[in-house]
Amino acid sequence: MPSKVIWSNHGATKKFWGSLTYKDIETADNALFGDYRFDSIQYLVIDCMDVIETLLEDDAIDVVAHTDHVASSYKRKLKMGFACNLPELTAQFQRYIRESASIGNSWDIRMFTDLQSAEAWAKL
Repeated sequence: MPSKVIWSNHGATKKFWGSLTYKDIETADNALFGDYRFDSIQYLVIDCMDVIETLLEDDAIDVVAHTDHVASSYKRKLKMGFACNLPELTAQFQRYIRESASIGNSWDIRMFTDLQSAEAWAKL
């Protein structure tokens, strides 16, 4: 499934579409975390509004949560707004939020059913 990272002045958006796999998330994370701009962003929007199916396993969700926890150890403050209207992916992101909280991720993470609300909250 294709993905891309879109940079703005104070944040970034990871956009996904089609069928979501762990490899897609890993590719987008590498592009995000490997870019010098990541150090200065204040928010991150995860745009999954055009995802039609999730091919993620539960253990992959946990790996993503732990990867982000490592990133949060040097990027302590970040607002992450997740936009999705696919019920299966929403359930997986709820798992991500629970796992992130249990391991001490410092980011403020919220879930939304539309992109506009996620962007508005993240940019506050």
